[in-house]
Amino acid sequence: MNSNLKKLLNEVCYVVEADSFARLMLWKENQEWRPANKRVSWHQESIGYSENIGHINNKPIDLDLSFTLIDNKRIMFYCTCSNLADRQLAETWIKHNCHSGIQICDAMNFHLCLHAIANSNTRAAELETLEQMRTAIEDRLENGSDLYALNCLKDAMAKYTLWLNNQGPAK
Repeated sequence: MNSNLKKLLNEVCYVVEADSFARLMLWKENQEWRPANKRVSWHQESIGYSENIGHINNKPIDLDLSFTLIDNKRIMFYCTCSNLADRQLAETWIKHNCHSGIQICDAMNFHLCLHAIANSNTRAAELETLEQMRTAIEDRLENGSDLYALNCLKDAMAKYTLWLNNQGPAK
């Protein structure tokens, strides 16, 4: 596996099983059928990669991989491109080569990917707000502020810690 592909796999937020026609239809649905205020930004990053993930009875199992930025989150689309297909082998390979906890859906359930992206964007905004609160409270404390500020700092840091423990870092 080449280093560019490894880098892309490490940055994937969600994986969708879809061939080129299904990807086209998902893009078309976003561009033409969704109301303008519900559309996501969509930027295809690569023409794709073909990766051999194993063999069954000396016959190769190959995946086509392509990467798209949807609302600035890297999504990997994949499909088998060999005569022989093994869905379990494909998912095992994906889980082994992407970060732990990666979520996979098919094109029919693409809405799950969009919900995960929206949730991730919301969490990232919440984290930024908490960080701004923490910084503002520390500034007040440095300027000799009162006990109220210290309690606010403790609350903000508790929320920040709880978020990190329950949600993990936003992708």
